[in-house]
Amino acid sequence: MTAPVARIATRELRWALRAEPQAAGEARRLARNTLGLWGLEHLDDVELVVGELVANAIVHGRGPVSLALLHGRDSLRVEVADQRPDWEPMDSDAWPSLDDEHGRGLPIVSACTDLWGVEYAPRPEDGKVVWCSWVIPRPRAAE
Repeated sequence: MTAPVARIATRELRWALRAEPQAAGEARRLARNTLGLWGLEHLDDVELVVGELVANAIVHGRGPVSLALLHGRDSLRVEVADQRPDWEPMDSDAWPSLDDEHGRGLPIVSACTDLWGVEYAPRPEDGKVVWCSWVIPRPRAAE
């Protein structure tokens, strides 16, 4: 399923990341700084979700890895791409328990976003994009 939000971005930034564990922290910093520049610093979950998606791309995907933030009129979309052409979705009934040490990334993404999913490149060797999005309520006009 493709998200209808943030497909027409008024602002868009993309970064190439190294496929190493430190990239998740770098991605969180990039997201935090960008949201501040865009006046969206109130979206606390974005930084958390960016870190989870980048960590998943590094651990389960294949480099190189990239991060994109797309800000539409009333939405924000995050995209994390890697070069691994396949993805094994986790059945929500099999999500980890509170005692498990690993496997919480996608449940966190699911809980913290309005929509999320996976888009595959037309050519398998070009990998996939895991995306998520939030609807951003517009400020109410002063009465």
